[in-house]
Amino acid sequence: CLIVFGQKKDKAPGYYYDLDGNKIEGELVFKPPIESPSPSNPGGQPGKLIFYKGDNKEDKFKAKDISSFVIGDDSVTVIQLLDRGRVSPEFARVYKEGEIILYQLPVDYQTGGVRTGNDVESFKWAYKRKGENEAKIFMGLKRYKKELAKDLSDNKELSEEVLNSKNMKLYMNLGSIIERYNAWYEKQN
Repeated sequence: CLIVFGQKKDKAPGYYYDLDGNKIEGELVFKPPIESPSPSNPGGQPGKLIFYKGDNKEDKFKAKDISSFVIGDDSVTVIQLLDRGRVSPEFARVYKEGEIILYQLPVDYQTGGVRTGNDVESFKWAYKRKGENEAKIFMGLKRYKKELAKDLSDNKELSEEVLNSKNMKLYMNLGSIIERYNAWYEKQN
């Protein structure tokens, strides 16, 4: 199944919460982060939310400027993402909740100066345990598999399954793995 974040180009009714918890209603346009597909050359541009009151553009927000927003049917929060040793605020949709929270991070990719997508049809996974401040990026590569297996190590069977999975299969099944872990964790505690 393909996950799509809607309303990237057109204004849609919605609202955002500022850093003080105030709800501000209007029309919104969400532009996801643009990233280079090369891990060796991260580059790109951060995501932004454009806020309109009537026909007037009122403001642009980066993830560090607000706490969450709702546009159409999409509800997006801001998380602190730990990626390549740096922590940065990022827009993310909560995908699975429980002891481990799984997030989808919308992204567009660019090659050189060319943007490859017109709609947000790409995303990356991130996850964190309840109570942790920073979410970890997950891309299905060997180093990420080891990190996830370590984070699931109290469930030995699931941890082993993660270590022995093929990268793409694991990436595609990450939602069900987190769901299974959360169900197991709930029974244990």
